[in-house]
Amino acid sequence: TVFQGKPLARPGGFALNPLNGDLLVVNLDENTLVELNMSASTVVGTKLLDNVPDDRQTGNGSALFDVAATADARGNLEVFFTEDNTNTLDRLSL
Repeated sequence: TVFQGKPLARPGGFALNPLNGDLLVVNLDENTLVELNMSASTVVGTKLLDNVPDDRQTGNGSALFDVAATADARGNLEVFFTEDNTNTLDRLSL
């Protein structure tokens, strides 16, 4: 086990942050992106990606299934994620 507990809530996909090596994880239950520093076993932060509430009994509202990360031409982090509620592929630029 690499990391366990909050803020993970049914993790569905992960990618490495190319800028610092942190692990980026999407939560199916909360529609959030979580950044974890694996060398320190700490949570760097979380970001809400979809504000549709998730019904934990049926799974309705759970929108995030995969994530990819890259650096743009200026060296800024870009995170791409699938969004099932809107049937889109979205980009978060940081």
